[in-house]
Amino acid sequence: MSLNSALSMATVTHLTVDEYLRRHDEPVCELIAGGPVAKPVGTIEHMKMERRLQQLLEPFEQRGLGQVVWELSFRQRDEVRIPDVVVLASTARFEDGIPVDAPLLCVEILCPSQREAELFAKCEVYHA
Repeated sequence: MSLNSALSMATVTHLTVDEYLRRHDEPVCELIAGGPVAKPVGTIEHMKMERRLQQLLEPFEQRGLGQVVWELSFRQRDEVRIPDVVVLASTARFEDGIPVDAPLLCVEILCPSQREAELFAKCEVYHA
């Protein structure tokens, strides 16, 4: 079933993290409260901010203090979030392509289509 079909249904089947990880949705979705939620599409300003963050974080990575990645799935209990930028320790361990260890930094860039409440909710998950 495509994401569009699933979202158009009156009720969306509850997904486990394992079921979510086997899916390949377009647009990219996060797993929130058991259902797929489309990640907002970035704008040119969003992309410029990501590039600027890359420039600022590059020395951290060059010194071997960690690795900077974009759009990496991040599991928190039964949810999967996808921060815009993630900084992982150089010793970070992975399981099924998802970090097992907590990131050093998660960055979310507010998109015009995104409500601040959504952004703050994601930040609460990252803090937990």
